[in-house]
Amino acid sequence: MAWRVPFLLAFLPTWHAQILDQTPTWKFKVTLDDTLHLSAGTRGSDLLADSAFTVFVQRLLSGAMVLPITHIPPSAFVLQNATVLEDVNTEATNAHGGVGHGKKAVRFEAELSIESRSVALEIWRMPSISLAGLAPWRKLHVETITDMSIFQ
Repeated sequence: MAWRVPFLLAFLPTWHAQILDQTPTWKFKVTLDDTLHLSAGTRGSDLLADSAFTVFVQRLLSGAMVLPITHIPPSAFVLQNATVLEDVNTEATNAHGGVGHGKKAVRFEAELSIESRSVALEIWRMPSISLAGLAPWRKLHVETITDMSIFQ
């Protein structure tokens, strides 16, 4: 009888590692439309090349995804694309047509990975978020990458 306990304990770490490898992950594509002060000639690839800027966008996405049940950390977002939606070679203009305090429309695309089923369901239920208040021009759209048909 005493030999069974060490025998079973020998297989426990392997069994535990297999369970950890099978943790499901839900993936979403998050798109943020925003406006930024950009100088003429700035392209989306220039924005992605700046590591400080990518951290800024990750934090912006994290702050925009306000959920009643949890806070999504910035590290859950992997920035994949940045696109300047206006002519990149022109000066940014303001609402009056001048160049002072001018902004250009920019679109950011990121992949969001969630390991919690309840958080994934909460995100799945809100396909778009309008960030009204201080920034009504910001729009956040969420598309599901993982098949969520089992939850319908």
